[in-house]
Amino acid sequence: MWSQQTQSSHVARDFRLATVLFLVIGLVPGKTSTAAHAESLHFSVENLNTAHPRLVFHDDVLNMLVSHRESAVEDDPVQRWLPQMLDYLESSIHTREPLSCPDPSAGIKPIWGVRCALNRIYMLVMFHRLALTSDDQESANRHAERAWEELRALMDDDRWGDFDFLILAEAANAVGIGYDSLHPWLSQHADGPARLAALRDYLANRVLAIAHAKYTNGRDLPRWKNNQSNQNKVINGGFLLAALALGHDDPDHGQIAEAVVNAALAHITLDWLQPDGGWPEGPTYWNYALRYLTLALEGLDRAVVSTEYRQSLRDRFGHGGLTRTARYAAHIMGQYDPPGAEDAQFTIGDADPKLKGAPAVFWLAERYGCAFCVRQELARTDAVLAAWQRGELD
Repeated sequence: MWSQQTQSSHVARDFRLATVLFLVIGLVPGKTSTAAHAESLHFSVENLNTAHPRLVFHDDVLNMLVSHRESAVEDDPVQRWLPQMLDYLESSIHTREPLSCPDPSAGIKPIWGVRCALNRIYMLVMFHRLALTSDDQESANRHAERAWEELRALMDDDRWGDFDFLILAEAANAVGIGYDSLHPWLSQHADGPARLAALRDYLANRVLAIAHAKYTNGRDLPRWKNNQSNQNKVINGGFLLAALALGHDDPDHGQIAEAVVNAALAHITLDWLQPDGGWPEGPTYWNYALRYLTLALEGLDRAVVSTEYRQSLRDRFGHGGLTRTARYAAHIMGQYDPPGAEDAQFTIGDADPKLKGAPAVFWLAERYGCAFCVRQELARTDAVLAAWQRGELD
């Protein structure tokens, strides 16, 4: 049996490598829109791209990853990171049982189990998609099969419950992205129809039905619906991604998916980012909140085919503190310092001197402009990876 310390170290490694994955995703340029200002931000499933994947690992991301993997540019950072991530995938994920971190007897909070599965699923489906571009069908199948095993274990585990909404939102993110990314592969698999049905059932009945009930119950207003904290962005963002993943694939739940997207958007609050992008909870919770918010906004921008809707989305989120918050990470974190350094970063909120990086910076900097934020985040990510490989972050 692993000790709690060993288990915590393994979970931390999964989290740090998954952070690099989000950094890679953030480097993909966003879609552009030339539509005039649109008045309505009402989402309709009829405007949803019917193809999969349509969220994080869509073809634009895949093509960008391939271009970096095969780049002739000297010292391409993504080209450096991908082999490190694949080595980790082979040595530390394929060699272990699904959902094996944390061991429930180790005393780790249940949310780390969901987060571990989420991180693994993101890595597995990314390398599944990349293997297909190299005609490596054996690796593509192996990564996809293991991703399905993680998804099945996550859906079958009763530790999460249905009413811890922070945990449920992270599980919704994991299952939604897994369903969306593996959909083409599952559609051709012998057991694909049953597996797709199981994923749709989880998203519809274990996520969206519960979320919809909370959004529409005026007597029982959960704290996360309208408050300003990180939970507001994580939970609303997680439910939004799950609804986009399912869309109208399940005819019986298309209307609920539509309602959840609209409710989640209506309840996302940005007041704490005003006026200049600062965040009172500190950089760790800022990173957590912005990761889910940017994934949700990117998912909408990619999945919706209506240029008018995408423009209205950018109108709502294209001003104020959100457009300047990438600078918050640059100013409050500064350069990477080794563990124990007194000047690693300000000890505000839950700030951790062992910096992990801020993946949302790349998306924010691309969307709203901040070249020095990108340079600093790239340098910090390389430093964190090097420190991790030296064993300094265990």
